[in-house]
Amino acid sequence: MTTAYVSLSVQVAQVITAHIEAGRWVDWLPGERTLVTELTVSRKTVRKALALLEHDGMIVAESGKGHRIVASGGAAGEVAAGGSVGLLLPESVEVMRTFTNLWINDLRIFLAAHDLRLRVFSGHKYYSKSPSRALERICQQSPQKVWVLSHSTEVMQRWFERRGLPAVVAGSIHGRVKLPSVDLDYQAVCRHAAGTMLRGGHRQLAIVVGQPERAGDRESITGFERAIDTQRHPDASVKVFRHDCSPGGVNRLVQRMLRAVTPPTAILVANSAHYLAIHTGLAAQGRSIPGEVSLISRDDDPYLAFVHPEPTRYGCPPAHMARMIGRVLLRIGSEQGLDIRAATLMPEMIKGASFKRLVG
Repeated sequence: MTTAYVSLSVQVAQVITAHIEAGRWVDWLPGERTLVTELTVSRKTVRKALALLEHDGMIVAESGKGHRIVASGGAAGEVAAGGSVGLLLPESVEVMRTFTNLWINDLRIFLAAHDLRLRVFSGHKYYSKSPSRALERICQQSPQKVWVLSHSTEVMQRWFERRGLPAVVAGSIHGRVKLPSVDLDYQAVCRHAAGTMLRGGHRQLAIVVGQPERAGDRESITGFERAIDTQRHPDASVKVFRHDCSPGGVNRLVQRMLRAVTPPTAILVANSAHYLAIHTGLAAQGRSIPGEVSLISRDDDPYLAFVHPEPTRYGCPPAHMARMIGRVLLRIGSEQGLDIRAATLMPEMIKGASFKRLVG
């Protein structure tokens, strides 16, 4: 399975958009020469990026003056409600996981084909323990036809549910929140991964998740543990290891796993970046992969294809995610009150060389 890459001009357009929405550039963009210097790309790339932004309605080229900013993160660039879809992210697009970056780009293209603009609003204030004020402000200043909630917390989801605002969760639903969602089937993926480990002769299994746990991580743990229960291997055990998502935290976790009385022989890592950290951490301790420890990544990202040995992982084309989110958005936008529940995608296992069977 192949994964599409984002062109440099699209990446530059996303960086410029993030700066606009963060309020760094107001009313006018810097000149092309300044953008070339600041973004360390060619003038040709900058011009292509500006053309993309102009096509999306973010900027307007005015002869002799430069590029005027039309849409921004605040009220000044407000567009008419009904013409745009708002996407909430914890961080700027360019620093998000590559898979997320790719499906956002594909969703932007999908919506543009239906005369809708995707507007991205990023900030930790929307993801804090008390985000009500920030969410209220952004929804009043920049009303959207529908909102997309990515990496959303339970507090965020419940806020949109209580307000009755049209919203789609790009990810897993927390608890009994009644919002439509589009997600990868993490429970099925992790059940399959645990079954693969058991059929391969592994009995000391582990799953690694970050803290605080996201809804998808809880689904992952449930699927992983259910595989152990249903396959009836009385000698099998599963441990859940948690870390704080920092490089140091992952390194400490590696040390903790290796010091265990019965260290795991097969580990499922619930994040592609954390997989890379655990992979290198084990290698630094002289542990052979997969000779001594087998690893599987729950998630995929393009850079994993360059890791040696190549990780066994589960992948889903970002375009599939984008299309499903887009279709749900269109249905919600055209049929208010439509009862839409969770839609899931099942990633495929990409067989790499990081997993080893202990039995023939």
